[in-house]
This record gives sequence, C-alpha cells and structure tokens, in this order.
Amino acid sequence: MRLFIRSFATIALATATFIGSVAAPTNDAQAQYTGKSTADYFPTWYVGMRGSINTLRGSDLGTSPLPETDYDPGFALGASVGVNMPRAFFQPLGGLSFEAEISRYWQKIDNNRIDFFFPLMIASEGERDFDVTAYMLNAYWKIPTNTMFTPYIGGGIGTADVQLQSDPVAPMVGDDEDTVAAWQAMVGLSFEEDPRSLTQWHLGYRYFTTDDPEFDDGFGGKTIIENDIHSVEAGVRFRF
Repeated sequence: MRLFIRSFATIALATATFIGSVAAPTNDAQAQYTGKSTADYFPTWYVGMRGSINTLRGSDLGTSPLPETDYDPGFALGASVGVNMPRAFFQPLGGLSFEAEISRYWQKIDNNRIDFFFPLMIASEGERDFDVTAYMLNAYWKIPTNTMFTPYIGGGIGTADVQLQSDPVAPMVGDDEDTVAAWQAMVGLSFEEDPRSLTQWHLGYRYFTTDDPEFDDGFGGKTIIENDIHSVEAGVRFRF
C-alpha cells in the first residue's frame, strides 16, 4: 500500500503539472480570468454529481475449484456535499476541499465453474452482478494556475457494501453481501469560466479499491474477490 501511495503521488503530480502546462490559456484568456470573489477569503459549500465508465480488475481467491472469471466494463454514479477552503487559506495549500460522498458501482462478472457437491458434479456458467455502494470522506487539493483550468489531486477513505449475485445453480443459498473498508485516489482537471462562477465541471481518473469481500458460494465454500476499479469520470459541482 505504501508503495502504491508513493507511486500514485509521483504520477499524479507529474500528470497535474503536464495538464496545467497544456491547458494554460493565452494572455488574452488570462486577462479575462480576473477579479476576486468570496471564495478567496471565505469557505464555500457545494453539492456535486459525477458519472463514470469503469473497468474492474480482480481475482477470485476463494476455495477450490476456482471459477474462470472475466470482468465486464461497468459504470458508476456518485453524489457529494463538501466545502472549499479559501484560496488565501494556509498558502500554498489554499483551495483544499473536503467532502462526504456516496457512490454506486455496477459491474458484471462472467464465470465458468465445475464444482463437486456430493454426489453431484455441478457446472455453472453465466453472468452475475457485482455491485458496490461506497460511503467516502474525500480531500482534494487544487493546484492554482490563475486560469480557467485547474488540475487537482485527491484521496478518500470509507466503507463499502459489496454485493455478489448468488450462483443460480448453487445447491444452497449463500451470503451475497459483505461490508469492507475502502480507499480511493483521484486526479484530473476542472474548468470554470470565472472565479465567481457557481458551476464547475471536471474530468478525471479515479482508482477505487476495498479490502477483499468474502461471500458464501452456495457450494459449501467461500468466494473472496480481490478487486480494483479504474474509472474515467466526468462531473459537475454547484457552489452555494
């Protein structure tokens, strides 16, 4: 985990620096982005919404025989409420944001499995839902550019309710839900026409992972999913 955090921080800072340099507007555009607002001196609140397209990278660590598993692309929706700290607050860290977020990930798993449930040999094949509801506390740092484009990096911790649809041919009803700890990291670029704008758009990348959820597989064993979700997301925040 420490190696991942250091690696992500290095990549995120390099990406943000690159985005900031590419997104730098002309002198005319910079001249239009002038003036002060209450956001420079006072906290401002916001509500946000986002949507994303996801890929799930994972593996089944459960009891043998393990199924042959493929993970289909999925999607997610999220909503948040947060506070922007003043841009003149604790320089050079002005522009920190803190938020509470709830999000839902919808994924599909294709698995093929042959299991022995004495005295039967049972074959399982098909698509199963793998859904995650996450409750997160996040922090963002926006990198000041004095332009309409602002790179950001962020991270969050929380919990996740993970649901795996029961195998339809399992001879027993298994436990299909588990609650585990969750982490995430974000990097991207936000856009607002003016520092006084009430609307801010953003486009970015999100990495979401959890402790390994564990389920009864309905065959007398356990299904343990090691999962990482990678997302390309777009969203909007409304300040008030």
